[in-house]
Amino acid sequence: MPPLGEDAAVPEDLPRWELSERFGFSGPTDPALDKYVEETATLSKAFHEKYEGKLKDVSLKQVISEYEQISIRRGTVGSYLSLEYDTQLDNDEVKKRKDALGQLQSQTYGDHLEWFSLDLAAMEEADLQVQYEKDPSLKEYKAYIDEERRFKPHNLAKE
Repeated sequence: MPPLGEDAAVPEDLPRWELSERFGFSGPTDPALDKYVEETATLSKAFHEKYEGKLKDVSLKQVISEYEQISIRRGTVGSYLSLEYDTQLDNDEVKKRKDALGQLQSQTYGDHLEWFSLDLAAMEEADLQVQYEKDPSLKEYKAYIDEERRFKPHNLAKE
C-alpha cells in the first residue's frame, strides 16, 4: 500500500482506540478526569504530611505501597492524555489540556512526592535492615529500593 499523502483520506476501516472503555473518561475535558487529578493531588499531600521524615519509624512496605498506588494514578492520567492526544494530533485544545494537566501533575510531584525518593535514598542502611527484619515481605520492593538508593551520591539536598 502506498504511503498516504497529506491530502489523502484516512480509510474508515482502520482500528480506533476506545479509550473510555480502558480509562473510564469520556474525553480530555471530562469532569471525572479533573476529579481524578484532584483526588490524586489530595492523596499525594496526605502521603507527604503523613510520612516525610518518618520512614524509619513506620512500615516502609506500607509507605511504598501507598506511593505505588499514587504513582499508578499519576500514570493513568498521563497515559490517558498521551493516547488521547495521539489520536487527535491536530486538535490544539487536546494538546493544551494535556499540557495543563501535565503541569498540575508535575507540581503535585514536586510539592508532595519528590521528597520520598530522596528520603528513601538517604535512609541509613541499619534502619533499612531493621525494616527488612520487621517485615520480610518488604523484599517484594527490594529492586525498587535498591534502584532509588543507587542514586544517593547524586541526589541534592532537599532544601
